[in-house]
Amino acid sequence: MSFLDIIFDDKRVAITLLMIWLLIVLCAFQSIDLFHADFMHFGPSKNTKLMTMTIDTWNEWSLVAVASFASTCVNDFTGDSIVPWIQNTIQDHKTRYLPYSKAVCYTIVQLWAIYCNIMSIFSVSLLMSQIDFLLIRLVADLIVNTFTTFKFLRTKEVNKRLYDLDGRAAFMNTNSTHATVNVQSHNMTAANDIMAEVLDPPSDGEDSSYPLKGRGEKTGQM
Repeated sequence: MSFLDIIFDDKRVAITLLMIWLLIVLCAFQSIDLFHADFMHFGPSKNTKLMTMTIDTWNEWSLVAVASFASTCVNDFTGDSIVPWIQNTIQDHKTRYLPYSKAVCYTIVQLWAIYCNIMSIFSVSLLMSQIDFLLIRLVADLIVNTFTTFKFLRTKEVNKRLYDLDGRAAFMNTNSTHATVNVQSHNMTAANDIMAEVLDPPSDGEDSSYPLKGRGEKTGQM
């Protein structure tokens, strides 16, 4: 197993390397004095702008901070609920049954796309305004993610051996599905060839006693 395989497969190694890379990036920012830029300011400032609106009073700053915290909580909570459902129920071909009608499923998917696109406008503007709003979003992220991760983990148990077996079984099922599709495709091609022979009988000079054999394959002839 190569080093890249270890990084990709072992999430503990992957997240450790991510934190090391984050530290390197922060050190690079410090070396160019980025932490003294206007973006790193805390509280209201004449340089703090949200979609061209200046946030220079504590009243305005507080309203934006509360809205940022609440919006992040709503986005994370609904995202952790709806996105896995879309991926595992709607998009996963192994899931055959739906909890709602197809019309309701269409509506949920489309409304979620509309919501994400509209909210992304405000999110990008807020993230580019000032560092304190980013930290407020981070706190909200950690709070909501703790709750949603608890819900995901509450029915699971730690067992690496069975986890690896599940991974191998899923890989084998995928290969088996691909093999079944290939066999079905081959059988369909063979059936089409036979049907073509039946509908298009041999012309004069060909052996008509074997209509299902390929042209020139006259079984029994020496």
